[in-house]
Order: sequence, then structure tokens, then C-alpha cells
Amino acid sequence: MEEEYSFLRGGGSMGALIRNKDWSETLLGDISVWPQSLRSAVSICLGASFPVCIYWGEELSLIYNDAWSVIPAQKHPWALGRTAKEVWPELWPRIGAMFQSVLRDGVSTHSKSELLFMERADYVEETYYDYDFSPIRGEDGNVAGVFNAGLETTAHILSERRTALLHNLFNSVYIENSEESVFSKAGNEIKKLPHDIPCFILFTKQGDTPVPAVWHGVEVAGDNMVLPFEEVVAKGDAPLVDMRQIMSIERSEKVWPLACSKAKLLPLKLSSGEICGFFLAGISPNRPFDTDYQVFFQTIAAHISSAITNVRAQKERAHSVRQLRSLFVHAPVAIALLRGSEFIVEVANERVLEIWGRTADIVGFPLFEVLPEVVGTPIEEILKEVYSTGRRFSAGEYQVNLIRNGHLENLFVNFVYEPLVNSNGLVEGIITVAHEITDLVTARKQAQNNAEYLAELMKQKDEFLSIASHELKTPVTSVKAYIQLCQRVLNSQERALVFVNKASDQVNRLEKLISDLLDVSKINAGKMVYNLEPFDFNLLLKESIESVQHTSPKHHIILESSEDAVVSGDRLRIEQVINNFLTNAVKYSPNSDRVIIRSEVRQNNVVVSVQDFGIGIEREHISKLFDRFYRVENTAMKYQGLGLGLYISSEILKRHNGSFWIESEPGKGSIFYFRIPVNMPGEDVPQVIDNGMYYKDPQLNIRYNREKSRVEVEWTGFQDLESVKHGCMVILRFLKANNCSSVLNDNRLVEGNWSEASDWLAFEWFPMIEAAGLKFLAWILSSSTFSELAARKSIEMVNGNFTTEFFTDISEAEQWLDGCSD
Repeated sequence: MEEEYSFLRGGGSMGALIRNKDWSETLLGDISVWPQSLRSAVSICLGASFPVCIYWGEELSLIYNDAWSVIPAQKHPWALGRTAKEVWPELWPRIGAMFQSVLRDGVSTHSKSELLFMERADYVEETYYDYDFSPIRGEDGNVAGVFNAGLETTAHILSERRTALLHNLFNSVYIENSEESVFSKAGNEIKKLPHDIPCFILFTKQGDTPVPAVWHGVEVAGDNMVLPFEEVVAKGDAPLVDMRQIMSIERSEKVWPLACSKAKLLPLKLSSGEICGFFLAGISPNRPFDTDYQVFFQTIAAHISSAITNVRAQKERAHSVRQLRSLFVHAPVAIALLRGSEFIVEVANERVLEIWGRTADIVGFPLFEVLPEVVGTPIEEILKEVYSTGRRFSAGEYQVNLIRNGHLENLFVNFVYEPLVNSNGLVEGIITVAHEITDLVTARKQAQNNAEYLAELMKQKDEFLSIASHELKTPVTSVKAYIQLCQRVLNSQERALVFVNKASDQVNRLEKLISDLLDVSKINAGKMVYNLEPFDFNLLLKESIESVQHTSPKHHIILESSEDAVVSGDRLRIEQVINNFLTNAVKYSPNSDRVIIRSEVRQNNVVVSVQDFGIGIEREHISKLFDRFYRVENTAMKYQGLGLGLYISSEILKRHNGSFWIESEPGKGSIFYFRIPVNMPGEDVPQVIDNGMYYKDPQLNIRYNREKSRVEVEWTGFQDLESVKHGCMVILRFLKANNCSSVLNDNRLVEGNWSEASDWLAFEWFPMIEAAGLKFLAWILSSSTFSELAARKSIEMVNGNFTTEFFTDISEAEQWLDGCSD
């Protein structure tokens, strides 16, 4: 029975649910009567890491995997085995015809970012999906079911439309010169997005009393609004408003099937802290009021507040130059006053100086002298046009290149050029109001890249299924052919034995391939089981070498050196790693006749190297070698297999707190290394010296060079995420304590691979140490290829303003830091 239902093995939680379900009570019937086509489809579905659902039969009964189970949400696991019409009654008017088209015509359909109102929680949810329906043919060639792969794009759609509103809102309100027009223009823009703001009220203040100024989607009846104004003023926040309990407000329209019932009240706060009004924003009944939704409302309020601040700033100009300058300096947006036809910088606040990358000593000089990089650009032409015509100019998401921190940087700004007109109607200068939105634009582009990435994942899914199907089909076809030959020659035992042996070889290949695929599935699902116990590593290494040697008579596998070591781990899984390294060495050195293995104990780790003398690996391929399903390409030869073994080996080593790394030279061969911790009885506690000026432990030396005013760091031996975190936090402490801005980071004695710490460095530590004052980092690289790649990767991902240079010679690094200090 177990062998008959082997196609249901694995599959995580859904695999278990399917195996334990009484299918005889469903339209599909007992598993024993399932056709082979359904079994094959279910096997592929359970093995996939992306969302997949199978709709089977004329009634379209559902079978799906773990990744897809989040789509029906609260309908899971009730939906398993039920018909599509039962599960999706709210979608059936739309998708029912699509299903019938696929069943009837056998042609796939694809929908991109389609709006679907799904009843999968306690409300009707607005969602968007990229999805396709593909036919699954049965044994008779007719369409027997539908294959559904889906990807939710709701976050991308919401981000795109909300960003568009914020952009239009900014461009609209920042050019206004009265608070009334700011409220009016803001209301005109906000009401264009009833999907996210089905109703709203903008309140001004008359004295201390909030008064409705602009509203949409509601009817304001009377002036007794029961709203938590006082709580918002006192605390800055208040619970959501129940629109149904506000008797003075009646809903007049709705966009989605459900009416708005909740709203959020936000203050409109000036830079001075004064609250100049309120924004009551209705919440879509078809979306959860999550963090992104709340930030969207807050940004709208901030734009309106900033625009009103700008309006009041313009009015203050009429009083006196001193008041004008004071207002500019403390404004929440970047403001500068340019006087005369030479655009002399008369006032420049801190925010505009930050955008320009300059200091306050530029005041009194012509703009094009202090910003020579904008000479000859459209900025120069725009300023001259505003000055000559007296017409205001505004732009959103304007791209400009400015020199900041010694580098030419590409940034995006929203800005307004307002002509400063005297009492005679003549233009005396220009006021510039700007807001840098580089991070916002970058985030939006990242969202666009994410959408492209999701599309690429769908493509990779198709490629994976194609490759896997091809690789599985070939050995099975061979087995079938050899067995048929055996049947024809059963009278000749000698010939039959040859064919049977060949068939056995092909079955072994298929068994290994399927085993690897199952291991990958377990790894992705977090279901890989490890039986940890102490074992003799040296004995295991010798047994593995002997085993591979029997199957590789052409090569001499030589154990050149080894040390006794006891390891706590899963003996079978570590044997799997060793066998993979050895078989790869044999496979990729077909013109060589030897493979050399060395094993030694260093720094409480057993370190194994497997050296071949084969084709080698180009440098650009090394960083990708262990990527999932990747196989190194070489113009001279190709090899079979999906490359899953190396991916599985890397995951096994990670679970044993180990790592791997590679050194290779094309045409001369490669050395694959791995390390795992060993049991060291009676090990002494490592000595640590830490006196504030000098720190030392077995893996790290740090000292503060008082003469050079910098922190000097020397890393030693193998590093991992924990050791890197510990060492970097000590460096951070030294930098803060000694108030310096330079670090000499020496990695020459680092061995192996510490890439697991690259993300932590880029996204957590570098922002911390930059905030502590880091300006210059000299990084002396390790000779280990993987260590160098980890260093470069961590810097590539950093979005900071400090300067980093890589070196291989310490004297050059010291000279560079000395020059930076000068």
C-alpha cells in the first residue's frame, strides 16, 4: 500500500492532510482509483515550492500544496477535496467560464493583476492576482483537470496607486499661496482615490474649534461632530472612529460592495508643533488597516501640513527679512533664498544644505559658484526663466546630480521655484522649496523590480518543471527499453544479465535524482530531520573514500593526511556531503587520474579539502556554484544532473554550524573545502583582554591607534555570523569611545567563508557604525575567494555615506587612510 501511494510522499503539511483524508467521501473517490495522470499532477504539486492548485474532473475538485494554502486563508483546510464552485462562490461568475474554457478547448489562460473580491476572512477582501489556468490531460489525451499557479500582486498595486496620489498631491498643494486653496486642491486629489479613501473630511481650525473645510463621500449635517479631537491633540493618536455612531455624518456613496464604517482621525501639524487642522480619512472596508495603510494616511497629512507651513512661510515674507530668514532656517522642508540675477545665496537652511551637500559658509556667494555641477544643466535654464518671466516653476521627482561627500550622487527631489517680487512688481530673487524623495523613488523602483522578480520566479517555475520532467523521463525510458529487451532474450541468461544490469544502473540514477529532489523539498519546508550523535569522523572519511573508489576505478582517490576527530552530527548526512564532494571531483576531472583528500583539525573544527585536477571554475561562476539548481557551464563539456547535490550539501553543513568554500583555477582544477565543529573535551576557556584601548581574543585583535586617531582591526582564522557580530560590536564600541572616524580592517588571516554575515553587516551594523561617526574604511582582503566575495557583497548592499576602499597590501591601506585624515 505504501509503495502504491509513493506519489504522496513529502509535501509538508498538505502532504499529510492529503494522505490522512478519507477521499472516498469526495467526488474524486478513494486514492486507489485515482488515474495515473492525477497521481503525477499531485506529485508535482506537492514537490513545488511555489503556489500550485489542481482542479480535477468536471466538478473541479481541489488539491493544493502548502504554498497555495495561504490563498484560501480561513477556508483552508475545508477547501481540500471540495469543488471550485463550493470554495469560490464569490469568484465563480468570473472564473467559472475560464475553467470551462480550459476543460473544453484545452488552451491555457493567463490573467495579470486581476481584481478579485475574495471572501477568505470575515470580510470581502480586495485582492489582485497574476494567475494562469493550464490543462492537465488524462490517459486518453482529453483534458481531465486544470493546473493553477497564482501569485498575489495586491501589495504592488496598492503601492503604485498610493504613490501616484502622493506624487500628485505634492505637486498640487505646494504651488498654492493660501490655506484655503491648499485644502481645496488637497481635497480634489484625495477624492480621486475612493478605493483607499472612500470618504474624508479636512478640518481647519477657527480658534480652538475644528471646522469642516473640504469633504467627500459624506454629508456633513450640523456642527456637533462627535470626534476624538481632544484625544488626538493630547496624545497624537486616537482609536478608529466608528462612522455608524456619528449621527451627524451620513454616507452618501460607496465604491466597493461594502460601505465605509471605520475612519482614522489624524492631526495636521506644523513644524512649530501647532495643530492647524485635522484629516478624517475613511478606511476601505475591503482592506485591512495595516502599517502601510496607516503610513499612507500619515504621509497625506504630512504633505498637507508641509504645504500649509509653506503658505504661512510665504506670508511671513512680507514682515521682514529677519523673520523670513528665521522661518526659512527652521522650516520642515528645504528652503533657500537666491537674490538678484546672479542668484546670490542669501538664505539656506540646514535641509537645503543637506540636499546640496554644502555647508553654511556658501551664503553670500553666487549659486553657480557653489554648485558648479549644475552649470549647463536644465536647472540653470529654469532659474533664469523664472527670474526673467516671474512665473513660478514646480517639478516632482526631478532627477539631479550633485556632489555630496566628495562623490557625484544621483538624487530625486520635488521642488518649487517661487519668484520674489518687490512692491514695484519686479523680480528681486527666487525662493526655492525642495524635498528630497530619493528614498521614496528608490523604494518604488524596488517595488517595480520586485514585480519583475516575481515574474521571473514564475518563469523559473516553468523552467524547473521542464528540466525536472526531462531529467526524470530519460532514465525511466531507458529502464523500459532495457526491460523489454530482457523479456525478448530471457532464454539467454548471459545477455539478460547485461540488460538487467544496465536497467539497474538507470534505476539507481533515477533513485538518486528523486532522493535529491525530496531532500530539496524537505529543506525548503524545514522538514529535514537530523539525528545528532558523536561519531568518528576519520573512520567515516575513510569509508566514504573506499565507497566512491569502487565506483570510480579510473581515478585514484588519495587520503594524503588526516587527524582523529570526534564530531557530533548526523553521520549519514555528513557522509552525503563527503560523497557529493568526491563524486563531483571525479566527474569534473575526466582527463585526470587522481583526487587528493586532506583532513586536519584547526580552531576546534575538522577541515576537509578535496582537490581535483580537472576543468576548474571561472571566478565569475564561483559565487554561484552552490546556488539552487545551478550547474557550472564550460564550453568544452557538459555534465548531467541538476546540481542539487551541492545545494543539499551546503544546507547540511549550515545545520551542523559549518561552512564551505572553494579555490579554483580554470584549466588546473579546484579545491573544495568544508569545515564542521569537533568535540574538544577539556577545552580551556579562551582568554580575552579588553582594557578600552586594546582588545584580544583567539579570533580578533583590536586596538586604538592614538597617533593616527583610528581603530585598527585584525581578524584571524574561521569566522561565522556570531563571531562577526561579536567582533563588529566591539569595533563599534571602540569607535564611539575614542570619537574617531577611520577603521583599518585587516582580513588577511581570515580563512574560509563567512558570507552568512554579509546581510547583517550591510543592513544593521554599517548603519550603526556610520551613525557613530565612521567616514573612512580601509578593508584589506583575505586571499580566500569566498571571504573576499563576502566582503565585497556586504559593501555593495550598503546605502551609506562613508567611503570604503579594498586593498591586498596593508601599507597601501595605511597610506590611503593617512591621506583621508589629511
